[in-house]
Amino acid sequence: MEYPVLDKGTVKGWEAKVKNIGRPSIFVGSSRESMLIAERVRKGFPEDEFVVDPWYSGVFGKTTSTGGGMSNAEWLKNFTDIYDYAIFIFAPDDETKSLTRFDMPDGTARNAMGARHNVVYEFGLFMGRIGAKKTFILFDEALEDFVRLFFTDLVENLNDTAAKGKSDFRIELHRYKGNYPQYLKNKDTELPYEDSSIGACIGDIREQIKTSFNDVEISFLPSTSLAIGYFNNCISIFANIVHVLKNDLPYPANWKQDGLKKEEFDEIAEKIRHGKSVKLKIVIPESLEGAIQKNFTKDFPESRFQTKSFPGANRPLTLACHIVDIKETSESLTFYDVPTTMNSSLEAIKMVTEHYEIRELLKEKERRNFKKALDYKIALAKKQEAPKDIDSIIEVISWKQFIQETS
Repeated sequence: MEYPVLDKGTVKGWEAKVKNIGRPSIFVGSSRESMLIAERVRKGFPEDEFVVDPWYSGVFGKTTSTGGGMSNAEWLKNFTDIYDYAIFIFAPDDETKSLTRFDMPDGTARNAMGARHNVVYEFGLFMGRIGAKKTFILFDEALEDFVRLFFTDLVENLNDTAAKGKSDFRIELHRYKGNYPQYLKNKDTELPYEDSSIGACIGDIREQIKTSFNDVEISFLPSTSLAIGYFNNCISIFANIVHVLKNDLPYPANWKQDGLKKEEFDEIAEKIRHGKSVKLKIVIPESLEGAIQKNFTKDFPESRFQTKSFPGANRPLTLACHIVDIKETSESLTFYDVPTTMNSSLEAIKMVTEHYEIRELLKEKERRNFKKALDYKIALAKKQEAPKDIDSIIEVISWKQFIQETS
């Protein structure tokens, strides 16, 4: 049986995938003989909420042995960059027998129905790259001996249902009731699974994905670290400045004022003290390239903005203030900042892959993860009340919002 392959590029429908980064993308791995199960998995995820690609749906291109430029291993490695999650189907495809361990109760060798070895290999590849929390095993209950006797690293997770989805390091196993004996006898009328059983497993995985998708991603790319650095060196400092000025408190000793124009700062500090509302709006650009200064300077013209300097961590903090708020009659001050540190991810992505489509996907993932990490840090600071009143001072907005507010 022939399966579709990519005619060009490295990502199936890559432009649509970039646009749909807001939906979880899922790779489904299985043996050829288990494609019916993979199809059941695909149908268990609504298309308007998820992007699900089984291995046989045209995600692979030609390999080096068939006239292409990449090996199967490289295609699989690329998939670990492309997909947010992976589900691997362990079905009773093969028989596994030990030639060295004769430790069964009757003195015979270990023997069990087992999953296809390349499926096990692909599972390990994905788990090592995207983590155990995002890599699921959906296994036929007939493979329980295989897990216990040959895949012993999974034994501790086999019956540990209480910890499902609660640990970044717990391997997720979901057991369904199979129907292989009847299926092999009559493939025209039987299915290799009991539908209600596998449906319950798929539903469980679906809910775990929904729950974890908005989590901040700690990965080999730098967006999380960049967001934390930006929070510490800009957002936290500004929120502390506002709190100190509003409450007439002494300046912290670690405030760096070298190079700060004192008269200008005193003037804006006075406005902050007496203004009813002071806001710093963090503008998230529509792409990582949008965080490059030369690409957004035109949207901060002198006719609409004035830059104001504040004490910073290592040097003065410079922010753009909406010019209408500078007027003496204004009772509010709104500052805007584009986190240019985001564009550091561009260089990291170039080092990760040479493939254009994968770079585009990773750029959008990094952009969104930067915002997730920023939102997380702000929510945590609000909970801990450090800095004080951060939720009333800081707001993260989209580029579209920024243009609507300031044009």
